[in-house]
Amino acid sequence: DCRQGEDTGDFTSPEYPGRSIDKATSIFREIMNPGDTLAFCRGGAFRISPRQYWVNDRCERDNRCTVRDYEAWWNSEMGEGEPIIHGGLNFMDGGLSDKEEGYNFINLSLQGDGEGHGIFTYNEVEHSMFCNLDINGFRNGVYFAGSMPPAGTNDGRSEHLVLKDSVITNNARQGFLGGCDFCVVENNHFENNGFEGHTLNHNIYASGGNINEMRFSGNTLYKAAFIDGVCSGASFIVHGSFGGLIIENNIVKEDVGAARQNCWGIIVNPGYRRAGEIFTDVFIRGNTVVNMGNVSIGIQSCHGCSIENNVIIQEQAFSSKGIQVPTGGLRHENDYVQDSAFVVNNSIYYGVAASGIAIAMQQANASPTANHVVANNAIQYAGDNSWSCFYLSYPLQSFASVDYNLCYFPNAGGLGSWETNTSLGAMHDQGYGMNSRTEDPLFEPIDPNKPDLITKHRSSPLVDNGSSVYFSRI
Repeated sequence: DCRQGEDTGDFTSPEYPGRSIDKATSIFREIMNPGDTLAFCRGGAFRISPRQYWVNDRCERDNRCTVRDYEAWWNSEMGEGEPIIHGGLNFMDGGLSDKEEGYNFINLSLQGDGEGHGIFTYNEVEHSMFCNLDINGFRNGVYFAGSMPPAGTNDGRSEHLVLKDSVITNNARQGFLGGCDFCVVENNHFENNGFEGHTLNHNIYASGGNINEMRFSGNTLYKAAFIDGVCSGASFIVHGSFGGLIIENNIVKEDVGAARQNCWGIIVNPGYRRAGEIFTDVFIRGNTVVNMGNVSIGIQSCHGCSIENNVIIQEQAFSSKGIQVPTGGLRHENDYVQDSAFVVNNSIYYGVAASGIAIAMQQANASPTANHVVANNAIQYAGDNSWSCFYLSYPLQSFASVDYNLCYFPNAGGLGSWETNTSLGAMHDQGYGMNSRTEDPLFEPIDPNKPDLITKHRSSPLVDNGSSVYFSRI
């Protein structure tokens, strides 16, 4: 049913549309004013040059310029798909950082050829939203980059960008890359990103210097750094320096048999050989991490950070750690030394074929007086392999609290222990774990399509046996 437009006229009627994306970008840059909308027809396809920039300094954060789809008058009754743009959207002006703001890009399909970025923001792009996009087949799906030194009164920092309700797939290096102040990445689906190489490639790679109040919420991550049919790198990694980072209510998962031990889940730790990295007031909460590799959730060089209310399910047939603090990664001289971590209210299940440690509090790269809190965690191990509920390598006196935990490992026999180096009874002798338990938590059966470990049994020993003191750090 396609009808071709013409690049003449005023382009204000769907009956007489423009034709080329060259014309569209020139309209965006030269004609559009605050509140205007530029729309691509559903069912249409357009090819854009990497050097066609979407820059308009007239748009306003409270009266935005919108680029989206429209239903053309000639569309069939069956409906048409989102407009396809072959190539990425480049939001970059040259020279010194010069602020642009107030963009909405909605309901578009961006298709790459293995190169470039699906969305690239650079030089102080602010207060803009990217919503319901299909971003597929680039080198990086979305890159929220930094800036050149600022011009005039600008501060050279991007902020208040939102990526939401989008599908980011099959990008060779990163699904999402970068970081910015007060930015949000929420309710997106990331799949098969980072297949160009293991270790350095990820579904989400948050990075940057002195990033403030960034939030990742409600995303699903699957098939990270997928090489030879298995996950071979961290799915969600954070490097640099972040303050007030929130990672909440995400699902990070792989299939049983489709992950190596270098396939990690959610990891916040140093990664650069440069000025010291530090992560301050980080909350990793409410996430579900399923069948990852070496570590499901880990932090390092973190000050005042919390891992709380997460569900971890591990059924891979190798040894791994559910939660690790610090991660044991490379720490450079100026990186912050890990201090107190708040590890509370997590539910952890290890299956029959799995083995390892549910919660490991390492000594390397951390302060010997860290004052960690490890409380209200519920753990079950169904196998008979090597197993520890906890590994606490510090003297127990360096913990503010280790209590109100439950760990059940009935089949592990002599290969299982409450803590790698001691028993629960021996911990009691030192005044720790006095309210901890070893009964069956009565977790509900695990549905691989909707994993959860919520118990609905009133008779569960978890009911009314936690401590409200450790409900949450906030």
